[in-house]
Amino acid sequence: MTLGIADLVPVVREKLGPGPWLVALGGGADSAVLMAACAAARRHDVRAVFVNHGLEGSAKLREQVELLAGGLGIDLVVVDAIVPDGPDLEARARGHRYRAIESVLAHDEVCVTAHTSDDQAETVLMRLARGSGSAGLSGIPAVRGPFRRPLLGVSRADLRTIAIRENLPFADDQANSDERFLRTRIRVHALPAIEDAVGSEIRENLARSAALVGEDDRELTNMASRIPVSVTVSGGQRTVTVPVATLVTAPSPVATRAIRKALMVFNNPYSGSHEDVVGILASATDGCQRIIAGDVVCAVEHGMVVLTNKHTPQIPAEISVSVGSSVVWGRHTYRLSLSDRPSLMSTSGRRTAIVATEEPIGFRAVADGDRIEFEGGKARVVEVLRSAGVPARVRPCWLAITINGKIAAIHGVRVAPWAMPVRGESAVIIEREGSL
Repeated sequence: MTLGIADLVPVVREKLGPGPWLVALGGGADSAVLMAACAAARRHDVRAVFVNHGLEGSAKLREQVELLAGGLGIDLVVVDAIVPDGPDLEARARGHRYRAIESVLAHDEVCVTAHTSDDQAETVLMRLARGSGSAGLSGIPAVRGPFRRPLLGVSRADLRTIAIRENLPFADDQANSDERFLRTRIRVHALPAIEDAVGSEIRENLARSAALVGEDDRELTNMASRIPVSVTVSGGQRTVTVPVATLVTAPSPVATRAIRKALMVFNNPYSGSHEDVVGILASATDGCQRIIAGDVVCAVEHGMVVLTNKHTPQIPAEISVSVGSSVVWGRHTYRLSLSDRPSLMSTSGRRTAIVATEEPIGFRAVADGDRIEFEGGKARVVEVLRSAGVPARVRPCWLAITINGKIAAIHGVRVAPWAMPVRGESAVIIEREGSL
């Protein structure tokens, strides 16, 4: 049976819904046929987007896309997302492409891509070669977020035949013949060799296997969604927390999916390597800090696995402060007041109480080698903070309170004996506004 545009119209209508639709055009035959089918299915609420990566051949692809959209009377948006040539080009271009599309996607639009059954077979083989689990082996999903892929059941050869027969403008992307890319090597060498050995039905069988594995993966993903993954952003730093107890007691396939969800916060749509996942599970078990994927810090704090961007902390400058003022030091505001009420003379959490003094009071960050006095000796400040449960990632910027240059207190944690207020006498109360 010979397929035509008319045969694809009911397919896109069924799989895309009422719209509006944004068709992702790459300049090739696959997306040209998809665009023609979408235009034939519905001429209103349909537009197109082309992402220009600025690579060799991009100008020719853009030219064909503009001819196609113009000929069909479809509005076209061109987004520049320049990707310098170099290592991991394919993955970098894919990430740039999806982010560029999302930047122009209206809140009620779905983005339609022209992935084919051949793309599905190649993806499954790629992920087999990389040792992926069921999430990877389920292949390219027909639906993910705002993205829809209605042609996963159609072959690349059939779409190319339609494009030629309908005289649709298209060009072959030079990147598709670049054997630096694993996908190209699988397309050119591996799949044809497997077809010769086991038969041409291998592509259909790989797609069927992906669909079956996908059903299992969706159930496991649903179970993993019950593990709370919390995300906060402060000062440009992202922090993700997952309860340790839930991770270590969940079945491994469920725990790993929760971890991959957490990692996607830092590098969407990449969900972490097997080594990343194993490292986070190890931290949940042994409590050790690890660097994940090169730039994510994994630590255990107060019963939570905490993932943060690796960064060099900006140490606040040392300042002099005065009683009766509110001062900004680092990311927080501190209020200094004089009080003789015993109920306020405590050092815990946000509050520190020190002896009232005429000597200069200063704020500075704790430093390597700092020690604070206690009954019977001195203790390293870093050990005091660790014992108090202060996370390692915030210790370098923790507030040390000085009197005449000498450490009188570690804010919210400990006061040196000589700086402790005496009951019945005035005390200086230093209180941090808000929480960490």
